[in-house]
Amino acid sequence: ESLLVPILQSIPERLTEKLNITMGYPMTESLTYGMIELILASQLSFASGASRSGEVIDHDLLIEFTGHPFVAFAAAKRLELMKDLAGQPDSSLPLHWVTTLLPELTGQFPVFFRKAPDVNALMEEMQSLLLSLSRDPEASRLHNLIERTLMENAMQTFRQLQQGFEAYPDLSMTLAIKLIRRQLLHMTATLSGNPSSEIQVMGLLESRNLNFDQIYLVGANEGNLPALSSASSFIPYNLRRAYGLPVIENQQALSAYLFYRLLHHFEHLHMIYNAGVDNENAGDVSRFARQIRHESNLPVRERSVLLRGHTGSASQQ
Repeated sequence: ESLLVPILQSIPERLTEKLNITMGYPMTESLTYGMIELILASQLSFASGASRSGEVIDHDLLIEFTGHPFVAFAAAKRLELMKDLAGQPDSSLPLHWVTTLLPELTGQFPVFFRKAPDVNALMEEMQSLLLSLSRDPEASRLHNLIERTLMENAMQTFRQLQQGFEAYPDLSMTLAIKLIRRQLLHMTATLSGNPSSEIQVMGLLESRNLNFDQIYLVGANEGNLPALSSASSFIPYNLRRAYGLPVIENQQALSAYLFYRLLHHFEHLHMIYNAGVDNENAGDVSRFARQIRHESNLPVRERSVLLRGHTGSASQQ
């Protein structure tokens, strides 16, 4: 599921009409969440510390803001801005100096550069900004359409939170921002399409009882397929085993069933895994791929692909 974003970015635009996605797109992986987080961080700095008066803005936060894709700040202007900021001795910049230097941005994103007087005003300005961004005429590609869906979901969330905040007029800005972040953390965009589309993007669990001619299984690394870690629990493994509670072996057995059920009527299977070794990946292919090689008579061909200094391998059965 964590590879959904790069998969969507890699699918050609001409194939988007033939695509159906049965997975939720996480808010935390989106550009919309990045913009909301920048604004909340700006308002949080206004509400505490040296920025409490609303007359200064954080240096690093401004650089990150100008680099966000929604801001559409020209690279040449951003480089010039960084040179100007390099001459500023403090980590906090005078807000009047920034607004004079960047009048077009302060007009388009006022909630980032101006301290909200209260929580209700912040909610109103956030909804207004998301509404203007969602009406971007360039939102034609699949990725941008998903962003627009997330913006609509975020606006609905802000409206619901605003109604709840009205019962607490003395709610502090700091607590309100914490509640907003918690609400957005687990939000996903529900993507719906035609279930009979030619291309289906789904998780392994959703593939049960379905047959496909061409299967591309991405992220087929040992540790992902099957997962070698279980959910956090206060109940030790031995007690779970003794009392018949679910253990990690049950999850692995479920993954094995779903994988081999997927292979009942396939013509070509492409298992793609990352052979690069780092702190999160041992670079080993899934045990299921090795079982196919040693226990079946299916023809197996391996290919290695080197991209941008990282080695990846794809074994195709």
